Amino acid sequence: LDGLLNPQLTKLGDKVAFAAYDGTDHGLWITDGTAAGTQLLRRIGDSYSNGAVQNLTNVGGELFFSSFGGAIVPGDPGGYTIWRSDGTAAGTAPIKTIPSPGSRGVSDFRRLNGRTFFVVGSTDHGAELWETDGTSAGTVRLTDTNPGPADGVSPGLTVLGNALVFPAADRTHGTELWRLDVPPPPPPPDPQQPFRGSPFA
Repeated sequence: LDGLLNPQLTKLGDKVAFAAYDGTDHGLWITDGTAAGTQLLRRIGDSYSNGAVQNLTNVGGELFFSSFGGAIVPGDPGGYTIWRSDGTAAGTAPIKTIPSPGSRGVSDFRRLNGRTFFVVGSTDHGAELWETDGTSAGTVRLTDTNPGPADGVSPGLTVLGNALVFPAADRTHGTELWRLDVPPPPPPPDPQQPFRGSPFA
C-alpha cells in the first residue's frame, strides 16, 4: 500500500476496516492483523478528490461511509455517495449518490432502533438530517430546520435512549438542542401465541 494518509481504522467484529491508496485507486480494506488476512474490499476512486473513503463508521455492526466524485460507481452523476459494507467484498456497495454541486459533505452516521441517520450539507438546503434504510429510495432528507442554503443541523448527533439529540438552527430561535423520537420497532409475533380468531358462523 502506498498511502495511509487518513486510514480511519474502524473495528468490525474481529477485524479492522480502513481506507488506503494502493498506488492506483483509493479503496476500502479490511485486515485480521496479518498480511495474508489483509484484503481490498472495494476500490472507490482514483484520487483523494475523487473517491477517497470518508467518515468510515461502524453503525450497529455494519460499515457506513461516504466518498466524493464516485467515478467508480456506474451511472453516478458525481457528488457524495453513501456506502454500506458488511465487511465482505460482495457486501460492499453504494446506496445512493447525492448529486454535486448539491452536496458538500456527509458526517455523523448513527444507528438507533434499526434506523440509520446522518448529516448531509447541500447548497440548496444547507446541512440537514438524513436517514437511510440501506436502499436508494429509502435514503431521504428528514429535516429542513433552516429553509434555504443556510445550515440547519450541526454535527454532533447523539443517541439518548430512544431519541436522537442534535444541535440545529431555525430562523426564529437560532441554534438550540433538538430531539427526534425514534420508537423501537414492534416485537415480532409470538409463534407460540394461540390463535384467537372467531369461528365461522
